[in-house]
Amino acid sequence: MALLSGLSFELRGIRALEQRDFTAAAEFFKQGVDITPGTTTLGRSLRHKMGTALYLNGDIPGAVKWFEETIRLAPENGIDETAGKAHYSLGVLMASSGRGAEALKHLSAAVRFSPNYVEAHVALGDAMRRAGRVQASMEPYREALRVSPKAADARFGYGMALARLGRYREARDWFVDAANRYPDRPEFQHALARLLAAAPDDTVRDGRRAQAIVKGLIANQNTLDLGETLAMSLAEQGQFADAVAIQRGVMDAARQAGFASEATRMAANLQRYERGQPCREPWSKNDVVHSPGPPVDATLVAPDGSRVQQVQPVQ
Repeated sequence: MALLSGLSFELRGIRALEQRDFTAAAEFFKQGVDITPGTTTLGRSLRHKMGTALYLNGDIPGAVKWFEETIRLAPENGIDETAGKAHYSLGVLMASSGRGAEALKHLSAAVRFSPNYVEAHVALGDAMRRAGRVQASMEPYREALRVSPKAADARFGYGMALARLGRYREARDWFVDAANRYPDRPEFQHALARLLAAAPDDTVRDGRRAQAIVKGLIANQNTLDLGETLAMSLAEQGQFADAVAIQRGVMDAARQAGFASEATRMAANLQRYERGQPCREPWSKNDVVHSPGPPVDATLVAPDGSRVQQVQPVQ
C-alpha cells in the first residue's frame, strides 16, 4: 500500500525530474495528485511539482493551471512554503511574458507566504527595478541579503539599483566589494568596469582600469556586452578611432546573431565616438539589464527547492 501513497509518487516524480524525464515526472505527480487532497501540505506540494514538470516539458498553459490550483487551495494568510513557491513560479512566468504588474503581485505574495525565500525577494527586487520602482527595489534586495548574506544575485541587483539612482560612487564601491567577495562571478567586475568607463561622476571614472578589467574578462568570455564596455573604456581615454572600430564590430555581431534591436540601441554610442565624445551613460535606459521584460536568469523552483533553468522561452 505504501507504494501507492502520495509521498511515494512525489519521490518517484522527483527522481524523474533529476533524470530530466519531465513526461514521466508529470505522470508520477498526477498519480499522487489523484489520491492526495489539495487541502493537505503534501497535496499542494504535488500540485506545484506537477506544474513545474509541465513547465519544464514545454506546457506553459498546463503549468499555469497547476500553479493557480496550488494557490487556490492554500491558506489565505500565514506561512505556507508551497504557496510561496507557486506564487514565485507564476511571478517568473508573468515577468518572462512581459506582464510586469502580475509578476509584481505574485512575487509580493511569494515573500509574504515565505518570508525567508531568498530567490523570491531577489525576483521581486528585479521586477520592481525593471518597472522603474528603483528605490523600492532596494528593500527586497536588502531582505534577501539579510536572510542569506551570500546571495550574489541580490548583491548584484542592489548595486544596479544604486547605479540607476545615480549614486555612482556608492555603486562603484559596492561592486568593488562584491567582485572581491565573488571572484568567480564576472558580472560584478563587468559592472565595475562599466562604471569606471562611463559614469557621469568624474571622481568615479578610470578608463585605463576599466580597460584592464575588460581585457581580463574577454580572455574567458567574449560577449557583445564586454565589447561594448571595451569601446566605452577606450573612448574615455580619448582613443576614439579604436572605440568606433570596436563598437561597429559589436553592432555587426549583434545583427548577425539576430539582435537587431540591440544593435540599434548601440548606435547612440557609436555616434558619440564618431564625434569624438566619450560615453557618460554606463547603461542606457533601454538596456536589457534595466528594461522591462524577461529576467536575465529566468528560473522556476524545482521540487527540491533548488532553481531550475528555463528550458524554452515562455510564449
